[in-house]
This record gives sequence, structure tokens and C-alpha cells, in this order.
Amino acid sequence: MAKLTDLIATTLAQTTGSLIALHAGNPGADGSANELSGDGYSRAAGTYTISGDTATLDDDAVFGPATGDWGTITHVTIWASDGTTGLWSGALTASKTVLTGDELVIKSGDLTIQET
Repeated sequence: MAKLTDLIATTLAQTTGSLIALHAGNPGADGSANELSGDGYSRAAGTYTISGDTATLDDDAVFGPATGDWGTITHVTIWASDGTTGLWSGALTASKTVLTGDELVIKSGDLTIQET
């Protein structure tokens, strides 16, 4: 996965934004492992405010409603807006179980990516 400075130079600083993916386990080096599929799941669009070495989600990212149980969400991956290039992945600070009928919402400002 790319460093945040690379993200700023490519997708996150562009007006096209990116896509946010949910995972029920570690997404692996390329960000493709354990991504949810089916049952009403699709990636959500995300745009970010960049300040120094930190990118913060600008708007709510809404997933669902789930048409079947999604299980326990543990990680997210940020993808280029075309959906083919994984840019960054990380573990959630707290996992979230999504059941039939639930929506998972990552609130504006609650997803922060910081280069360390």
C-alpha cells in the first residue's frame, strides 16, 4: 500500500475521490482479501480533507442496508476511484457486526488516515 503522501499526490487530493471497502478480516498486502460481497454490500465513495500528513473523510460513507448478515467488519481499504488500485488499508479501532437490515455509516471526520 502507498504512503499517505503518495495518496495525496494521486487520488485523495483529486475531486474524483476514492472508494471505501469493508473487510471481515485483514485485507492483505494488496487490499483485496476478506472484502465483503453480496447481500446489499457495495463500496462507498469517499472524499477527504488533507492537512499535513493527515487525510480526513469529508462526508458520511453509508453502506447497506444489508440484505443478509455481513458478519463482523474489522478493516477498511481505500481504493482509487476506478476501483482497481488499493491505496491504503487499516484496522478499525472497534469492530462492528452488521446484520440483515443494518446500515454501517462511517461519519464525516471519523475516518482519519495519518502517515506514521
